[in-house]
Amino acid sequence: MGRLIKLDKALPKHRDAVTFVPRLGKEGVFRYLANGPDSDEIYEFGEEEYYIFRQFDGKTPLPAIQERFLRRFNINLNLDYLKSFAIQLTSFGLLEPDESAIREAPDPGDDITGIKIFDPDPLLHFLSLAFRWCFTPYFLMFTGIVFLLSLGVLFKYGGDLIFEIQFLWEPTFFVFFPLLGIFVIQIACELVKGLACKFYGGHVHEFGVWFVFKIIPFFYCDLTDALWMKDQSNRKKIFSAGVVFHLLLWSVSIIGWNNTYTGSSMNFFFMIFFCVSSLYLFYSLNPFFQRDGYTLLSMWLKAQDLKSRALNICKHWLFKKQLPEPLTKDEIRILKIYGVSFVIFHFVFWSALLGLIGYLLVSFFNGLGAIIFLIILAFRFSSLLPRVLNKAFSGIDKRAKIA
Repeated sequence: MGRLIKLDKALPKHRDAVTFVPRLGKEGVFRYLANGPDSDEIYEFGEEEYYIFRQFDGKTPLPAIQERFLRRFNINLNLDYLKSFAIQLTSFGLLEPDESAIREAPDPGDDITGIKIFDPDPLLHFLSLAFRWCFTPYFLMFTGIVFLLSLGVLFKYGGDLIFEIQFLWEPTFFVFFPLLGIFVIQIACELVKGLACKFYGGHVHEFGVWFVFKIIPFFYCDLTDALWMKDQSNRKKIFSAGVVFHLLLWSVSIIGWNNTYTGSSMNFFFMIFFCVSSLYLFYSLNPFFQRDGYTLLSMWLKAQDLKSRALNICKHWLFKKQLPEPLTKDEIRILKIYGVSFVIFHFVFWSALLGLIGYLLVSFFNGLGAIIFLIILAFRFSSLLPRVLNKAFSGIDKRAKIA
């Protein structure tokens, strides 16, 4: 999953290992060269950026920094720019984010609560020694071969698989068991990522569960150590470990279905497992959900906090406001494409999903189903409704004061 850095609660703090070398540039202006503690990169700061960096001491709130900057340079600094600058510095490894504010969350815009279940580090240490062979090129090659074989089976017998699913369709089996299976696969994939983090030298001291909308559980491993690894390739390996493991399970389910007798209990098991793994694979690899696909895309684009920044850029672009952070034309284009695609996807996805849920509930339970559906809608939009009402009432108050 992607990391959520809550700068409103965790005040940014510069890392003590960062050292600056001042140099006199053109026109007698000082430039400051900073080393990256986790890499060999050298970063160049102007006078204004250097001043902001020194203000990130972990104690000073962002509005106070904004006020100090105004007094020092006579420039009214946008608060959104400050937040974006802090996020950018964090992605470079120059700031120390509050680890208590860093978690893997399904979606930071949702109403989320979470609890720690246990410390998996001792268990993962033992497993990392026992399953070292899983991190070799040979195992990756084996997984690729199994995946290609499953694609061949699916290409040749995919029609038969879909026919059997439709023929044996029963809501009890194809709704309840897939949901149960999704939780099992989710736990396994998160532990595999934790295992990869441990194998590559990190520590995983928290395995817990998020409750989205206070009822839907999503399990996670705290992979904070992976963010500070100097070798970026190891970071990508850690966050792709769950994807590789999931693709292996998906491939095995297809091959297992094809090699068991139709109608047998094992054939039915592999069929259900195929449905489960396909659903979760869509969710996990989709870059518009904050899971593995989103995390890997963020790493590939080198864009920290991709979703929030993309939506913020789209909002400023739509209302023709000044951009909240300095970006190149290519970065603006990428963030706009992602932000617009994100909005379109979530509108279509939630419209289709909620429409299907409402149709099934009303069809099976009539009036009771309609009540249950309204309760589901209330949970889904529980975090959005208060914000809409606050804006509406604030607008009414402003008009009343003007009148």
